[in-house]
Amino acid sequence: MFGIVGCPNCKRTRIIDLETKSTKCPFCGKSSKTDTLFVKFSHYDAAIVREVFQGNENVPFRKEGEDADPMKALAYRVSHCKNIDQKLQIIAEGLCDLKGEFTEEDVETLIPGKGTVYTEAMLERCIIHEIRYGRYTI
Repeated sequence: MFGIVGCPNCKRTRIIDLETKSTKCPFCGKSSKTDTLFVKFSHYDAAIVREVFQGNENVPFRKEGEDADPMKALAYRVSHCKNIDQKLQIIAEGLCDLKGEFTEEDVETLIPGKGTVYTEAMLERCIIHEIRYGRYTI
């Protein structure tokens, strides 16, 4: 997740990675803990954050002529989630939003090599249920 923040010392705005614990202002050199900064805007796509930072307030989530890959966006969200329960919830909700119902192979595309483990974990926690053999939904 990326965000636009203001430096508490010099008040200049900049873009930072919100997943880091601390950040150093390139203008005045002051270090700050990321979670203490006021975030003016945040998004998982750095390109969108850059457009907003440059003054484009009506930023489309998909640029003209550009194919947006929702699976890539979902994979990014999953890879940056630290809490396993939240990660499982994001996978289940995201795949259901995209596909309506999903398979273990769909989970495998998000978490290579761990599709079976994550699907079983979602079933054990009752996040998903099997509607047909090998097909799942929330």
